[in-house]
Amino acid sequence: MSRAWTDRYGTELAVGGEASFPACARLTVSKPCGVHLEAADFPALAGALYESAGLPVPVILDRPAVPSVSLLAGVTFTARHGGVDVGYHSLGTDSGHLCDPETIRRFAASLAILADEAEATPDPADVEELTGYLVRAGAGLRSSSACAASARPTMLLASLSTPRPTRPARSPSTACS
Repeated sequence: MSRAWTDRYGTELAVGGEASFPACARLTVSKPCGVHLEAADFPALAGALYESAGLPVPVILDRPAVPSVSLLAGVTFTARHGGVDVGYHSLGTDSGHLCDPETIRRFAASLAILADEAEATPDPADVEELTGYLVRAGAGLRSSSACAASARPTMLLASLSTPRPTRPARSPSTACS
């Protein structure tokens, strides 16, 4: 399947798959000057790229400025401890609630924001473990000789500030590059 966008200058951007390069998307521009796409076209373009590469089209939601997760009566959502806590509060009723599609999308986007916040919040157990390690390391510094004590803080700080090596991103296929 191929999709195309034409900008206000008449330049066309086409996105499509190519049988000889599976799991890849092919982008073509009709003029060498480039193409100017409106921001409103970005979700459809992203979807076309995924689809052309044989991947499922992602769900792309607008990010609300303020998350609103009060859609379900008696249910609360809170980011905490590396997850999203779902609280149920009995209202003594089993009635349902019909919501329009836009409200459901805002709700889903708000839950995604809470999930992002939860991932960004350190786990209290990890914080406690690191604190204990630092306290034990500090106690060892006080009981060591002056020479060893002066070297250890530097080594500890260096080990905490040295970035861990990361693996280079792998291409799904060398044919795509």
